[in-house]
Amino acid sequence: MKKNLILAQVLVVAAALTSCNGGHNSPLARKVSDYAVVTVEAPDLSGITDNGKEVLNLYRFAADEVDAIYWEQYFGDREALLGSIADPSAKAYAEINYGPWDRFTGKSFIEGYKDRLPGAGFYPEDMTVEEFEAFADPAKTSPYTMIRRSKDGSLEAVWYHDAYRPISIR
Repeated sequence: MKKNLILAQVLVVAAALTSCNGGHNSPLARKVSDYAVVTVEAPDLSGITDNGKEVLNLYRFAADEVDAIYWEQYFGDREALLGSIADPSAKAYAEINYGPWDRFTGKSFIEGYKDRLPGAGFYPEDMTVEEFEAFADPAKTSPYTMIRRSKDGSLEAVWYHDAYRPISIR
């Protein structure tokens, strides 16, 4: 919930910056202003049992974990990236795009990052098509694996349940 509030605050700050005179001078401020900030009101939970409320909390917890995994898969260290961005519009746009690359173009909008390579973190960035085709593991095309480099530099298929260890929910 804290992450959602922080994201909402970042988007509100970015929206406020882009709505001021001169705020639209920045190309990123204009791009952020293309997105709507939506407030989702909490529903009335008075008719839900304590057990039902706990189930809702578990769903929220699961959503936060999936969001963290998606950040890790698509970019890597979310906090390091966002902590390195001083411009509020760039930070908001990175939050929207889950990294320093524009989702529509694949182009980097943060200095120091190359344009997005294909594979979205599911494959090593330096892997070639030929290397993938020569990799003999049948799990390489499973929707439940990622391809990583082992310590010796060869390719290996890693199952999600191994890559993302179980977490404690209490």
